[in-house]
Parts: sequence; C-alpha cells; structure tokens
Amino acid sequence: MVRDTDKILTRRASLAVVGGLMLLPQMEAVQAAEQPNVQQIVENLQTLTPEQEILIKIQESRVRALSPAEQRRVKEAERILIDALRSGTIRSFTEEQRIRTGDIAALKPSIDLEINFDFDSAVINDKAKTLAVDLGLALANRQLTGTVFLLGGHTDGRGSHAYNLDLSQRRADAIKSFLVENYRVPPANLIAMGFGMERLKNPGNPFAEENRRVQVVNMSKVVNMSKPE
Repeated sequence: MVRDTDKILTRRASLAVVGGLMLLPQMEAVQAAEQPNVQQIVENLQTLTPEQEILIKIQESRVRALSPAEQRRVKEAERILIDALRSGTIRSFTEEQRIRTGDIAALKPSIDLEINFDFDSAVINDKAKTLAVDLGLALANRQLTGTVFLLGGHTDGRGSHAYNLDLSQRRADAIKSFLVENYRVPPANLIAMGFGMERLKNPGNPFAEENRRVQVVNMSKVVNMSKPE
C-alpha cells in the first residue's frame, strides 16, 4: 500500500509538480490521429514532445525555488507512488492517486493509441487487435526492456462518472492481460489504470470514438527538473 504519500509532498511541492499540466488535454486534442507502426511506438515511448519540453522548462523554474529538502521529497514521492502502483497490492485507485499519476505521466514520453473499443465494451475487437499486436511487439523490443509502463484506459463522455471509471479500468486491464499473455511483458512492469472520461482526447466532442482509447506512458523515464543552467 501507499504509506501516506500525501503527507510526503508539501502543498508547495505538489503545486510545483503539477502546475500548468491542465494544458495537456488541449495539446493532445490537436495532435494527429494517425495509427503508428511498431518502430514509431518504440520511438515515441523514448522521446518527449515539444509541448512536454515547454512544460518541463516551466516546472524546472518552479522546482529551483524549492529548498533542496523539498526537491528530494518531490522525487521520492514519485518513486514511492510508482512502486506502490506496480506492486499489484492496490485493488482500487483513489481519486488522488489517479490525479497524481496522470500529472506525473504528463511529463513522460508517451503515445496515445486509438485502440478503439466498441461502445460500452472492454473487449479487444478485431479492429483493435492489429494495433494491440503492434503495441505488444513494441513493448517486447529490447530497447524498452525493463521499462515500467502506464496503461491508461479512457472512455468517452457518455454515462456516469463511476461507470466510466469502472469501464476504463476494465479496458486498461484487458490490454495488460493481452500484453502479459501474448508478449510476456512482466506484470510488474505494467500499471493498468482507468481514468474514465476525466482526460478526453477530444474535449470538443466528448462522445467521439477517439476518446475510447488506451494511452501508454514510459514511467521509467526520469525527467531531471533541477538540472543546472
């Protein structure tokens, strides 16, 4: 279990980490919706986007304003949270854990895969399986060996908040099971988390099918936010 991680972060340090990240959904919405191939998935999971680099520079200036002790607490809190999530001991995520995980993931290399599920379904259908296979081949690539990935499940804007959280969790779990069973990705290296309709890819059209997707994030990538000028 997470050992009171909320107490580890001071309010000031928390704001330093997550400030400005509400911009990300809008940035994602304007990205091209092309389906990537295996090599493109591998490359995206190792590379920050220009938008992320801008956000990181903003955070760097804020982190420098913290004391050395606060900077250490920020880094340690991230490690503790990720270790707890990948341990498999957490059976249901709290709202705070989802928010904090999403904010951490926003500054990591990622790829937003439109593994589109049928409406109200967590079954990987024939249309989605081709991309799921490409994802499996990418994560099995030796360039990504030992990497910890977040599999973020997302829904469209239909239905209640609680229902969509459950549905998105089942979708993330379905992708995790597919990768473990077919590509032998270690279960401890995959964090399956549902975000419901909280982070729409297309906020201008909450009901659009591209909102029903899985986002893959390289959580092992360490972003140095206190490096010298």
